[in-house]
Parts: sequence; structure tokens; C-alpha cells
Amino acid sequence: MFRKEILNSIDRASSFKIIFYSITVYIFVMFLMIGYVKSNGFYKYFYINDGLYDVEIYVNIAKNGYNTIGNFAMFPLWPFLIQIVSNIFFTNNYMLVANLMALFLFFISLPILWTFFKNVFEKRMALLLFLCFVFNPLSIFHAIGYSESLTTLEFSIWLLLLYRITNAKLKKSFLKNKMEYLFLILISYCIGLSRPLFVQLFLSIVLTFFILKYFKVKIKNFLVPLGISLFSIFAGFFTFALFSYIKGFGFGASFRAQNEWNRVLGLHWDILFHPHSVGGSDNVLNWDLQAFWMPIIIFLALIFKFFIRNNNLKTDKNPIQYDVIFWIALLFSCAHSAVQFLTYDLFFSTSRFIFALPLFFYVIGKTLYAFNFKYKYYILIFYFIYSFSFFIYWWTRFSREGWMG
Repeated sequence: MFRKEILNSIDRASSFKIIFYSITVYIFVMFLMIGYVKSNGFYKYFYINDGLYDVEIYVNIAKNGYNTIGNFAMFPLWPFLIQIVSNIFFTNNYMLVANLMALFLFFISLPILWTFFKNVFEKRMALLLFLCFVFNPLSIFHAIGYSESLTTLEFSIWLLLLYRITNAKLKKSFLKNKMEYLFLILISYCIGLSRPLFVQLFLSIVLTFFILKYFKVKIKNFLVPLGISLFSIFAGFFTFALFSYIKGFGFGASFRAQNEWNRVLGLHWDILFHPHSVGGSDNVLNWDLQAFWMPIIIFLALIFKFFIRNNNLKTDKNPIQYDVIFWIALLFSCAHSAVQFLTYDLFFSTSRFIFALPLFFYVIGKTLYAFNFKYKYYILIFYFIYSFSFFIYWWTRFSREGWMG
């Protein structure tokens, strides 16, 4: 009875309440942990003007521009926004601006992401996935000045636009259709300026077309939006490369910058057989291992179903093999696992690259449908409780200045 009451409560919840209570609980937990665990947590968030992890690099770029090769590992849109907002409010505390702007952009992204989830899943599944994303421990990076909030907002809009453009059942006016394509170009260009994701997205989209071709899916409905999106992301990436060339660091500055972070191309077998996380925390390693292995396990499970047993997997609304967004999101997540294996012998922000973005949560939902798990809602309820407990713990790590991923 108790379990049914939980699910019935989910069905009765309005979209406004879902967004409002999510933001309220997020702020409550955040303020409680940074003020209660250690007194300097509150000071660290609101008053400190340097020394806050990688945010210090973004702040340095916002203040002084790109002056070393290592800076080019950070893409320019986020420090540019920090600089603009700081100038508007006539403040020199760029760190505070970065923190508060990250929180603000994250909260703006939530109604958009909820709209996407609500359109592609039934309400119970949509809400549980939404909560698992908002309150997973790596969501802390949406509030402490990293670029994850900006990228989450961009991908939330990107996912919703792709869904609307590729969904033939949605009737739209000519003007509305053109506006959606215009927004897709703009948001894809911004993605290319925000994070070094072009290679991962390029490989994900190209491999998705091969998979759709294998399943004899007509891909002409997807060619234009995905082609436009990929070209726009590359345009953003190329804009930054051109800027780095003009600054005298060369077109490949963003790639060479990875050497400054001790990333070396090769086969890093320690990741598989002797895994450790930067910072040395077992709790951080736990989430890094989830981020590394879960996309790979899901991909291998689908290969087994499709190519070995030749089973037809179906989701709630359409066969999963026809779902272009699913394949892009899954392959995008797998690409991060590949990058980790090929560039670094310690887990380095792997969990943040997966769990701080919404794409993999879409994969989780579709996978639970595809394999027809009988207790899929209870699996997600358990995972939400598990994630939420670590979400609270991660804020205590922030107050104690521990490595978070």
C-alpha cells in the first residue's frame, strides 16, 4: 500500500509543484550543509574570491583572458558570461558571480528538462528520472561555478528541440518549424563554445546513423537536424580554435592544453584493473566507476539482445532501435568512458561528465522500458534515495574542502 501511495502521489503532482519543490529542497540542503557542517562552508561559497577548484581558472580567464596554454582546456563561453555579469553588477567578486549564475542557469534549465522528460516518458518515469538527475551528488557542480549548469541548460534545450523537430506527429506551423531550426543552430553553436564535446558528439551522431541504417530505419528525417546541429557545434569549436590561433597558441591549443592536465594518449589499463580516483576518496571512486561502466554495460546488453539473440526491444512509445536521441545519448556517454581509458590512468572527473548532464538519465529510462523491468519504478525510487543521500554528503565534502570529482 505504501509503495502504491508513493506512485499515486507522483501521478497527482503538478509540473509547477515538481519544479518548485525541487528547487526549494535543493536550496535547503545546500544552505544547511554549507552552514551547518563547517562554518567556513558558507564563507567559502559567498565571500571567497579565489581558490575554489577549477572555478578559479574560469575566473582568471574572465579577468585576464587566455594567457597560458593550460587555460585553453576551458572553453570560452562560460568565462565570457562570468565577465559580462560581473561588469553589469560592478563587482570584482567573480567567484560569487560564477557560483550564483551557475545556480540560476541550473534552475532555469529544470522546467525545460522536465518538459522533455514529460513528453518522452509517462509521468511516473519522467519524475523519478528528473529527481535522480537533480539530486545526484554530481549535481553539486550546478551550484559552484563550473560550466555544468550552462551545458545542462544547453543540452536540455537541445534535447527538447531534437524531439520536436524529429517527431512527425507534432503539427507545427511553417514559422514555428523554422524558429525551432534557428534555435537548434544557436544552441548547438553555444555547445561548441562551452565544452570540448565536438569529437564525442561527432562520433556519437555518425555511429547512430550506422546503427539506424542497420535496423533499416529511414534516416532522412534525422539528416537535416543532426547535420545542422553537428555543423553548428563544429562552428563553435572552430571559432575557439581560430581565437587560439590569433592569440598565438595555434589551432590545436585546446588539445595541447590537455597535456598540462597530465592527459596522455594511450591505453591506460590501470583504469580497468587497479582503479583509483583523483583525490583518493572511495566515495568519489564509487561514482566514477558507475559513470565509466554503466554506459558500457547498457551498450553491451543491447548488442547481446539485438545482434546475438536478435530480439526486438520496445519502449513505451516506439521501438528503441528507432530512437535517434537514445543512441546519441548512449554513445555520447560511452565516448566519455573511452576518453577516460585513452587519456588518463586515474579517474578524473568521469562521474561529473556523465551524471552532471541529463543525457544519460534519458538512457536509463529508455533502458528500463526496453528490458521491460517489472519493478522499474521501485528501482528508480531506490536509486533516487541512494543518490540523494550522496547529494547531501557531497555538500559536506564541499564544506570540508574535499575532492568531489
